[in-house]
Amino acid sequence: MRRAFLSALLVLTACSPDNSSITARSKLGVKDWDSVQMRLDRGMCFGACPWYVVEVRGDGAVRYCGLMHVREVGERTRRISKDEVRALVDLFADANFLSLAAEYVDGPTDGAMYAVSISFDGNEKTVLHYSGSGTGTALLGQLEEALDRAANTAEWIGGDERNEARPYEIPACARAFGLTLPEPMPVEPS
Repeated sequence: MRRAFLSALLVLTACSPDNSSITARSKLGVKDWDSVQMRLDRGMCFGACPWYVVEVRGDGAVRYCGLMHVREVGERTRRISKDEVRALVDLFADANFLSLAAEYVDGPTDGAMYAVSISFDGNEKTVLHYSGSGTGTALLGQLEEALDRAANTAEWIGGDERNEARPYEIPACARAFGLTLPEPMPVEPS
């Protein structure tokens, strides 16, 4: 009887799908991967900084909303692997993100403001990061770059061919991400 039980256990173990890449405990102890959401908001600056939001979910869904100074204005989506999602979550753990201050803002005020956030299992943390600040830059910069790289936002942001034609058009995805654009400055007749 004992031998039959061990044989059955071996067969079940050998035949079960390998979900170790996503079901294994992450460094943050994520229990419900469907609750995972990581987000990067890159804000406006005094100039032509790309303004967009990208969100990566625990199931690998990526959502992007381009607002201004990007090649692709509006919403774009793609998927990444669950292994890439787990690697991103582990980067948040390696950066000790949940223990960081709520903001790292100092220096001149003409650079872009970034917000990096993660939520999972009812936990939520957002850190504001001013691009000109020296404090916290290395850790937050690495997370920002990792989110951009995993989501491949470079394809949507573009380079020299960025969209400048519609600077105050509000794409529908902005509301879905809880964003509003500033009112345009009135132009004085000359």
